[in-house]
Amino acid sequence: MMMTLTPLVAVFQALALWTMAPCPVVEKPLEVSAIAFNIRYGTASDGANAWTHRQEAVLAYIQDSKADFIGLQEVLAFQLKQIKDATDETYDLIVRSREARDGVGEATPLLYKKDRWRLDAEHTGTFWLSETPEEPGSKSWDSSLPRIVTWGRFIERASDQDVWVFNTHFDHRSEAARRESAKLIAQRIGDVVPSGAPVIVLGDLNAREQSVALQVLKSGAGKDPVVLVDSWRLVHPNSPENCTFNGWGEGIKGRKIDYVLVPVGTTVRSAQIHRKRIEGRPISDHWPVEAEVVFETKKE
Repeated sequence: MMMTLTPLVAVFQALALWTMAPCPVVEKPLEVSAIAFNIRYGTASDGANAWTHRQEAVLAYIQDSKADFIGLQEVLAFQLKQIKDATDETYDLIVRSREARDGVGEATPLLYKKDRWRLDAEHTGTFWLSETPEEPGSKSWDSSLPRIVTWGRFIERASDQDVWVFNTHFDHRSEAARRESAKLIAQRIGDVVPSGAPVIVLGDLNAREQSVALQVLKSGAGKDPVVLVDSWRLVHPNSPENCTFNGWGEGIKGRKIDYVLVPVGTTVRSAQIHRKRIEGRPISDHWPVEAEVVFETKKE
């Protein structure tokens, strides 16, 4: 008696269709290290803490850190040149000063390791934290000074995986400016960054952990909101030794206003506040903050 093959053929056909169906491809996890560091503007009347007494220590810290990305704040043109000269073998950077004329006033340069990353020239730039963000030198919301965000999309040379990095410095006087600045950054990220793409926000936000500005960033905005979290607090949920603004003092307990923010769900392997000193004094009035994170990325 001959056995019919119809059911068996149907099984093989179904199996063939299943194997041909598209499915998400899980990329290798993307490991990234990033630092936020306000180096203190170099013309400040800081006496023994003036830039000339600590510049070598700051430059050595930047070079020795080996971080993938370093977001700096309060960088004047002559400091920028020194940083470029000291780190040229390791880092490229993107930069635009905050005043109407480029090269005048402070900047928030974003350094990246050039042997690992390449900059996407179509997705990078600077925008102003104001009601007219594309207008150089603009300010709003009672901000004391123009404030900016320097940002870029960076592509890993070895894998073509990408990460979007934003570096900023919020106003130090106006709470309204900090709140509205946070709204603008959240909106930009939600509108520009593709869904699920890795994001890092670096900066001196001049805002404490429970501030309105931080809550705005932790809520997300735009067409595809990205909910951010403080990488340091994820690793140290109950630590009182959280000070990042030291005011040239010991700075263990005090104001935490510098951040490495990442999307909710990001694995944070380590997060540190580096209390670097030279001859017993801090290398800046802010301690640098570093995080090592892992992004689980998928490609359809």
